[in-house]
Amino acid sequence: MSGAFNLLHYPNLAQQQRRRHRWVTGLLGCALGAVLAWGWLWWQAAKTQALLTEQSQLQSRLAERTQRLKMLDTQRAQLQQQRLQRQQLSQIAQHQQTWDVWHQALLAEAQRSNLRLERLQAEGDKLELQGFAPSVTSMTAARQQLAEHSGQAVNLASLTASNTSGESDSARSAQVSFVWQVAWTSVEPRAEASGQAPATTAAAPAASAVASKGGR
Repeated sequence: MSGAFNLLHYPNLAQQQRRRHRWVTGLLGCALGAVLAWGWLWWQAAKTQALLTEQSQLQSRLAERTQRLKMLDTQRAQLQQQRLQRQQLSQIAQHQQTWDVWHQALLAEAQRSNLRLERLQAEGDKLELQGFAPSVTSMTAARQQLAEHSGQAVNLASLTASNTSGESDSARSAQVSFVWQVAWTSVEPRAEASGQAPATTAAAPAASAVASKGGR
């Protein structure tokens, strides 16, 4: 009678227990879901931070590589410029040596053959020498000797009879005016080595006065 009496007086007890169980289960599910969501967010944040760290490291390595490449390019350009400058200086030295040999041979031949040198100048790719010789024979011999001693071909550009006043008719008729030309390639500074000025381009005009005085 008591059991039936309790059931009759508390008909909602089983429902309340089931409802309480559902609430507890729901709260536990929400708590578990919150924990899982927080764990997932934490994992995503950690993964994002790791990716950002890796990206920063890659960017740093890329910047270092770019800097090294720039340094290598700069060193390569400097080496190239130094190589061109050495070539330029070598050409200038060789050119100056050739000029010295030719100029000394010219002065010696002018004194030996009694030549009177008036003008020596560089024009483009050739040297032009103007002077006077006692005769055609002496001029021809001097030109051949100069070519042999200097190793440079000496071409006769013009030959005319001289008309110098104050001399006898025989001397005036024998004396000739000549113009010689010698192939001469000037050393031009390259753009990469423009800081080095060629010495030989200035040597020919400066030496013209010396040659003229030496032959008088």
